[in-house]
Amino acid sequence: MFYPEAGYYTGSIYINYAACVVVMTIALFVLRGIPERLELLFFSTLAALAALAFFHHSRSLWITFDFWMNPWKPVGNAGSKGAWSD
Repeated sequence: MFYPEAGYYTGSIYINYAACVVVMTIALFVLRGIPERLELLFFSTLAALAALAFFHHSRSLWITFDFWMNPWKPVGNAGSKGAWSD
């Protein structure tokens, strides 16, 4: 079983932040024709939607990165319970 400790997903916040920065930077250069009165509303909404869109993806990328850096190993003889020990 996988039980993350408190604060395990803190690294996923950095991944989500980086994805939002990339989206906002691209949007800033591509969408230069937006009137100044709507810029704050548009980019604030875009930032919130991008953060929500990448939330689960950033967590799964963080778990993948953690597994890549620290792979899980079977403990002792698993017996009839399966390949992994609880």
